[in-house]
Amino acid sequence: MVKKYICELKAKLSAVGYSLLAVVPLKVQIFIAKTAEVNLRFHKAIFLLPVLGLLSSCFDQGDCLITNSNLVQISLKDFTTKASAQILFDSVYVPGDTLVYTAATTSSLVLPVDQSKTETMYVLKQATRRDTIVFTYSNQTLILSPDCGAFVYQRDLWYGRSTLPAEQIRIVNGQLARSVTSNVELYF
Repeated sequence: MVKKYICELKAKLSAVGYSLLAVVPLKVQIFIAKTAEVNLRFHKAIFLLPVLGLLSSCFDQGDCLITNSNLVQISLKDFTTKASAQILFDSVYVPGDTLVYTAATTSSLVLPVDQSKTETMYVLKQATRRDTIVFTYSNQTLILSPDCGAFVYQRDLWYGRSTLPAEQIRIVNGQLARSVTSNVELYF
């Protein structure tokens, strides 16, 4: 930066017929350049203060933290050992709506619920079988504060109808939230 300002000063003086070295001593040239650099940094800092103020104002209210989720976290387990299991699915989908997984080998599923309804059906298709499971839940709209607005929370998660036997389905946590790592365990 210092060299840039010295070069600009030299160019301006030479344009009017003066030499920088003849007019201004080197120590003064360096002082002028450093002062200009400090002023530039100061102006950048002044500009950034309002921007930082706006950004930090979003986080000064702890009640605006969004913790809800519309995703059911499912852990897949071996029925005999109860250990985590890798299961191959040809597809996992919401009938007539969303293809969630295709040709996936996984030990967990993350399935979206329809926030405008109180139940969502899923089809878990494997090479030799096709299972359906309907999760039911209640929707609760909460207004966290006037500044934050309203958020829909799903809770009371349960399985309604399923082609899987009841002993293969275990509800671990009925609240859909970002901090929840598993809502349901399915045993295969």
